[in-house]
Amino acid sequence: MILKKKCLLDACVLMAYLAINAVMLLRHEPWSDEAAPWLIARDTDLPTFFHILINNYDRHPCLWYILLRPFASLGLPYLSQFILHLALAFTAVIIFVAKAPFSRLTKYLWVFSYFMMYEYALVARPYGLTVALIFGLAALYPRRFQHPWFYAILVFLAFNASYLAFTFGLGLILFYGWELWRAKKPMGAPWFALVTMILGALLAFRQGGMLPPDHVNYDVQLPTHYEKALDSISKAFIPFTIDVSSELATVIALVIVAATAFSFIRKPIPLALLLMSYAMPLYVFVFIHQGDIRHYGFFLVFLLFALWISGEYPELPAGGRLGKYLQRINTGNCRKISLGLVTFCLLISLRATWHAQVMEYRQLFSGAKEMASLVNKIFDQNNLDRQGYVLVAYSHTGTLSLLPYMPERKFWFPYLKSFATYYLNKKTIWAEERMTHDDVIRETVAAFGDLSRVLFLFSREPIQLNENHGYQFKQVAAVYENVFGYTYERFFLYKPIPAASAAIS
Repeated sequence: MILKKKCLLDACVLMAYLAINAVMLLRHEPWSDEAAPWLIARDTDLPTFFHILINNYDRHPCLWYILLRPFASLGLPYLSQFILHLALAFTAVIIFVAKAPFSRLTKYLWVFSYFMMYEYALVARPYGLTVALIFGLAALYPRRFQHPWFYAILVFLAFNASYLAFTFGLGLILFYGWELWRAKKPMGAPWFALVTMILGALLAFRQGGMLPPDHVNYDVQLPTHYEKALDSISKAFIPFTIDVSSELATVIALVIVAATAFSFIRKPIPLALLLMSYAMPLYVFVFIHQGDIRHYGFFLVFLLFALWISGEYPELPAGGRLGKYLQRINTGNCRKISLGLVTFCLLISLRATWHAQVMEYRQLFSGAKEMASLVNKIFDQNNLDRQGYVLVAYSHTGTLSLLPYMPERKFWFPYLKSFATYYLNKKTIWAEERMTHDDVIRETVAAFGDLSRVLFLFSREPIQLNENHGYQFKQVAAVYENVFGYTYERFFLYKPIPAASAAIS
């Protein structure tokens, strides 16, 4: 009877999670980072598609793009990307609630935490997929030698879901091979499964792996961001310092990591897996890019994984003089401290969850969806397509997020001097950011001769001109007041009017 009540409670929690996020999914306004994979999957032929993936032009490995390809190429609506992503996030929480060896309080708080209710559910990036794979690996971990192919496939996929999981995957390969060798397993399925994992690592490495990708947004020598190491770990446990100071949040995060490490002090494999998992995010945030809150959450995900699988390993006796001190460490209490503080952090993160959900419901994460609707309406009502009107957009990275809502249209981009939808996220594209509105108009005049059948779509800020160009620019639509998320994606649509005509009127 008690078991049935617990199962019923689990089901209610899971259904509440799905229902809330299904409603919020319909309110979410995707931004350019969510649009880019969809456009690559939708608007490329197969050779170009795989060329983009293998050359890592959007930083992340290929798996998310491959999952999107059937949906986009079959002409399914843009919404299908977000339904798929929510399904993956829901899979992650089902596995966690059903299999994680933590208290129900900790599990339920994780389900409704900021990361699982927002960043890894509503924002359709590869992270929800990666969390589902990591939790799948944790659930399968006790039977990894009984089901070597299933385990190997999950490791292979995790490598190719997110670059943040690269050293995590290397750790799984290293210790799977070590345990096979120690057990003197004969050549067979487990060893061939290990080869499959290594192939996954090599494929991910070919797509970027540990190497700084070509698109890193630095024009000069790459700086380092050592301060981000501490800040990113802190924000993994307390994403927003609403109820505690940033200094206290940092102390709590360090105590959690230290207590977890001490709980593994006589379990070298979980300890090494934890440290290896942290290596890739720290390397990225210090040497590649500074990251964002959705990246930082993986420090918590990796810590939960290590705590989850640590029960598979007995504590080893510690010898020597150092061993006498290690034997005095109460690893059970360290685990309790770690999980207790994690539970506390998840509890106070509920306020951040609530704040994010309210903002998402009442305001715009990006102005793209609303602006695309306005542009489509203007073109359709005035037959501008038949009249040969061109929509000039600046910037490419800022206006990209409208294009999934405009499947029959392309923007003309002044920096590229061509029509396009998706872009290749390389260093060269960032040079566009140095263009001014004057530069955009000059390039447009050079390309089309006059602006009689041109509309200008600008992101970020209203038009600012130092030159007259012989035109006045009438604003015909704008979306900017209610954008709370990606604030670069505020939009302004202008129709150029010859200055002489404007003066007569």
